[in-house]
Amino acid sequence: MEKPVEIEILGHKAKIIRVQGEIADGIWYKEDAFLVQIQCDEGQEFGSTLGFFLELPVENYGSQEFIQAVIKAAEKKVPEMLARDEKAHEKREAEKRRQADLSHLALQIETILQERRLL
Repeated sequence: MEKPVEIEILGHKAKIIRVQGEIADGIWYKEDAFLVQIQCDEGQEFGSTLGFFLELPVENYGSQEFIQAVIKAAEKKVPEMLARDEKAHEKREAEKRRQADLSHLALQIETILQERRLL
């Protein structure tokens, strides 16, 4: 797009920066679709997400209808993205704790081995 279209998604400023048509290929797209690229304004990102894509069904949209369809789809997708990001963050934190615990145990084993060696 020559000039991005500014929109608001759940109180965050964003822009529609690209729209492209995709034909059904049976793998990525089950039906013909419009692929819409959204870019969040700086400081307005959703969690760690600075941008994302939406898939909209092919319909004969008017300008405002298309924008409203994008906003509606984005408002559905953003909470799902945030939940997925939060879950991934929690998993990474749990893995860090497990790694720290395991490293601590390994250090204890090394200490025991060194102490036995000194005897």
